[in-house]
Amino acid sequence: MKKISVYLDNNTIRLSYIYIDPTIINVEINESIYKYIFSENYIEENFDLFANLVKNLVNKRKVKIFNVEDDLYYLAIKTIKTMEIPMRLNILCDKKINDSIINLIINAKYIKQFECFDLDKSCLNSISKYKIKFFTRINNIIKTDFTKDNDIKSYSDLYNKEDIKIISNINDEYLKDLDNFCKENKHIKNIYLYGFQNNNAEKFVENINFNNLNKVKINLYVDSNNIEIFKQSIANIKKLKKEYAKHKNITFEIVYSEEYYKKNYFKQLSFITVKACFLIGIIFGISSMSIMAYNNFKSNKDMEKITKIMESDSNYKKDTVATISNTEDETNNDSALPQDFEKLLAINDQTVGWLTVKNTKINLPVVQAENNEYYLNYNFYKKRNYNGWAFMDYRNNPKNLGKNTIIYGHNGTIFGSLKNALLPYWYRNEDNHIITFSTISNTMHYKIFSIYETTPDFYYIDTVFNTDNEFQSLIDQMKAKSYYDFNTDVSGKDKILTLSTCTKGGKKRIVVHAKLI
Repeated sequence: MKKISVYLDNNTIRLSYIYIDPTIINVEINESIYKYIFSENYIEENFDLFANLVKNLVNKRKVKIFNVEDDLYYLAIKTIKTMEIPMRLNILCDKKINDSIINLIINAKYIKQFECFDLDKSCLNSISKYKIKFFTRINNIIKTDFTKDNDIKSYSDLYNKEDIKIISNINDEYLKDLDNFCKENKHIKNIYLYGFQNNNAEKFVENINFNNLNKVKINLYVDSNNIEIFKQSIANIKKLKKEYAKHKNITFEIVYSEEYYKKNYFKQLSFITVKACFLIGIIFGISSMSIMAYNNFKSNKDMEKITKIMESDSNYKKDTVATISNTEDETNNDSALPQDFEKLLAINDQTVGWLTVKNTKINLPVVQAENNEYYLNYNFYKKRNYNGWAFMDYRNNPKNLGKNTIIYGHNGTIFGSLKNALLPYWYRNEDNHIITFSTISNTMHYKIFSIYETTPDFYYIDTVFNTDNEFQSLIDQMKAKSYYDFNTDVSGKDKILTLSTCTKGGKKRIVVHAKLI
């Protein structure tokens, strides 16, 4: 018999159909695990009681996410409407959302974000008007130079993007893509224009309709390679800048590369200006170093606090834990996961696992937010810190790991020691080839099959694959880039773990891939 299950898990409520013993007529309650089973007739006849029960669960556990399967989103939307609390709704079935469903979401008032498989393009105007953020799981945007440059794969990417880069040469097709983007997107804040080949700057500013944009900064990048072309363009840019400054909310900023400054900066300054800038530079440098040192100190202390907390757990092996130190060559030993996550969840309810990479300083809890931006600037205690924390891609499901589970961390206190993996002494040591990642329910071991350094244009962070062959194609590319042949067979039917961190000022990525064994 088909019933409706309401299951509370951390800060998420899951609503789904289940098939159970037909002798259960109306409702069954298991308070110990916060699981409730209702018949559809019972909910229909006693909706106020049902909604009140869900509301109490939401208030008790500070629930912010509502996951719904099958076609139960109607019931979920109706229930959220009674709560008067901002919510994120994740529609987990592979259904295309249309205007009628969007109208229900809008009328619910308290759904501020939602995720779905796909949605009709006609819905975008309504979503934009009511400032609702949405995310889609299907990749339905045609690949062009513009979409590749900006990693736009779906309508949600197109709609939510706040920063775009213009790298490729601007032709008619590129201009059309840019113009369509400016019409669809309501959130754009920064446009980064790299290079001035073939009068790209003038083409861009003169041909794009900025009427739909609000408070956009256009950053014009200059380096030693494009300075001569830039000089030819700058007069026209200044005229355009004045014109747009009068009538539109567009600002322009010229950004000089570090290389350009090295070659030209001191030539253009007088001795007095040089001295002043030198002093300012020293002050700024000292301030930056002080801020950096303080953030590193705080990150180290955070790790020490977490270690002490977990050492008090009888299930956690004290002699296997290493804290992060200021000594570059200090590394950790293998770690056993704390069997009890309650202490970690009490500190951060977004904890999803514990990651250990041998002979690095990576031995720490992993968190997951509703996006991939929050933990770039916040630590495990949810306090601002530019070191951030190790976090799982928001698209991954920590309870049912998919094909490609991705964990990110800044190349500093958190994932800085991942660079060890690129050194021969490290990757030739077979003891280092096994990575341990544990979630609340499982401890898993992964065997490394690829390590490399790459540029952001290689998109190794796909999480959804239509076929095993599509996944196999990506795996083959990963293996081809590896600095070392680990002699590990990986197929499109396997599951992998990906560790990623930035390097060289964000221009490159250090990546480690491992197969679940």
